[in-house]
Amino acid sequence: MRRGVKRKPKKKSNFGLDRNMYQPVIRAARISEVDLLHELIRSESFRPVGDDWKGFLLYIPKPQLKSYVEGGRFLVLDQDNEAVGCVFPDEYDDIMELRSLVVIPKYRNNGFAEYLIDAVKQIARDKGYSEVYTLTRTPRVFEKYGFVLAEDRPLQKVVKDCLSCPRYENCDEITMMARLK
Repeated sequence: MRRGVKRKPKKKSNFGLDRNMYQPVIRAARISEVDLLHELIRSESFRPVGDDWKGFLLYIPKPQLKSYVEGGRFLVLDQDNEAVGCVFPDEYDDIMELRSLVVIPKYRNNGFAEYLIDAVKQIARDKGYSEVYTLTRTPRVFEKYGFVLAEDRPLQKVVKDCLSCPRYENCDEITMMARLK
């Protein structure tokens, strides 16, 4: 190293781990993880709190979540053999929707959400989709990963989920879309 030139340190996570050393793996969720995933999603789901609503996910009942896991449709981010995040690439009626993106709080701000979002985008590309949709109350999160405001909410989504949602009449979710390259 030349004198007077400082080397940039490797980027570390909040836990002091070298991010390049421990690459997380995206894999299908296991049946043994249904309880963990259900609790993680439930803890972040819409729920009434006084006159307001808290949370940012549409709740998935445990039997429905179990069927998604059994079908290999629910993904987890595995860090050192521990599921630390999840996402559901939901494919229906000619659209791909990114749903149930959650990272366990103590693992947030480590880039794990990006791995999960990229996995859904790749699945969509592999299946021939040109875009991925998501509904969110946290648009800034998705803007960082190439999502933009969508002009309309896909009708397929309205019929499949929105009409039965307790927040339908006062929905404050924003529809976002990422065009795939």
